[in-house]
Amino acid sequence: MRACVVGAGPGGIVSAKVLLENGFDVTVFDKYQQVGGTWSAGGCYDGLANQASRRLFEFADLPNRLHFAGAVDTQRYLENYAAAFGVLDRVRPGTEVVSIRPVEGAG
Repeated sequence: MRACVVGAGPGGIVSAKVLLENGFDVTVFDKYQQVGGTWSAGGCYDGLANQASRRLFEFADLPNRLHFAGAVDTQRYLENYAAAFGVLDRVRPGTEVVSIRPVEGAG
């Protein structure tokens, strides 16, 4: 089965990971050139930093050793997560989704 995920931010990469684990052929579309959503170079402003300590901003299956990390380190953590679980290879960067419509039939 095929699945598309729009956005390679934290929610998108976790969704893609779960879909891959359940046998889906996943494509992730993102308008930015890097995964990370708000944390990617195209999505953040200068000086953006994570206001959460490391234990509040980590996924259970990939510990985060950073404490109140800046945008670059937070993006790197998200990219490492995507790479570790095979999501990074499924991302189509620089692809902005402007509309979505249902597909007829079994999809």
